[in-house]
Amino acid sequence: MTFWKLVNGRDALQVLAGCPVLPSLILVDLAMPVRGGDELVPILDTKYPGMKIIVSSGYPEEDVRKGFPSRSVVGFLQKPYTITVLAGRVGASVSGSTGIKGIIRVTRTSQSVLSHSD
Repeated sequence: MTFWKLVNGRDALQVLAGCPVLPSLILVDLAMPVRGGDELVPILDTKYPGMKIIVSSGYPEEDVRKGFPSRSVVGFLQKPYTITVLAGRVGASVSGSTGIKGIIRVTRTSQSVLSHSD
């Protein structure tokens, strides 16, 4: 399995365009410089309609989900979140898949979104 950590949506689109095998899941931070999640998710939904997306944000889930197609966003992570919550969302999102082909995480570089309770 391959794991990519990218710092913005533009980089994510470039990586995806060059992937011979698309990843199973993409974790997207809502607020990023250079094409944030609010711009990236609709593009992913159009270009890669089967891709599973988890969105993370400090804003309430119901507010964030209003702007996205429901079929593309399979999970939400409220910041800050623990490694246990992250693992649970990823596991639930890829359960039933025939092998995980890769995961892309798109978030700001120096910002930690994990809480230290796990």
